Amino acid sequence: MTEHGFDQIFPLGATNDAYAQYFTGQSYNAPLTDGSVPVANITFEPGCRNHWHIHHGRAGGR
Repeated sequence: MTEHGFDQIFPLGATNDAYAQYFTGQSYNAPLTDGSVPVANITFEPGCRNHWHIHHGRAGGR
């Protein structure tokens, strides 16, 4: 177990400062690949909210 109380499959990564404007709370960015299609694992602390994009037309008006 880690200090967060669970084992993670992917690394936590560094604080996601480059994209902090899209989050309320702390998130972490761990790049997994850097090829032509970059892939990253984003981890959210409890209470963190993502304001990256909106899904219009979803049930409940969200």
